[in-house]
Amino acid sequence: MRIYDKSKIKVFSINGSDTTYVKYQPYRLAIDGYDSVLYFNYSTKVDTLFLKLSNTDIDTIKISYGLTEGRCCGFNSIRLLNYNNSGDLPNYNGTVEFRK
Repeated sequence: MRIYDKSKIKVFSINGSDTTYVKYQPYRLAIDGYDSVLYFNYSTKVDTLFLKLSNTDIDTIKISYGLTEGRCCGFNSIRLLNYNNSGDLPNYNGTVEFRK
């Protein structure tokens, strides 16, 4: 089990020389064997997010989008996530599990 200092955790994207940090909220989830959860909502479409858990632990999340047809119109939604180049993970209603 790894323990991370929540004040050092950063979620961000890079576009050229610009770095955009994402606001996140850590909380404890004491069901189904989880001990903690990071919740973040990123409203800008990006291809890659970085999750910095410590100075020596920076993870990469690659994002693939696709068009979803709604009742009145189509919209982009996340189709697949790739965590640290380990293969595509399906996106289940916006919640994805990354085990450390």
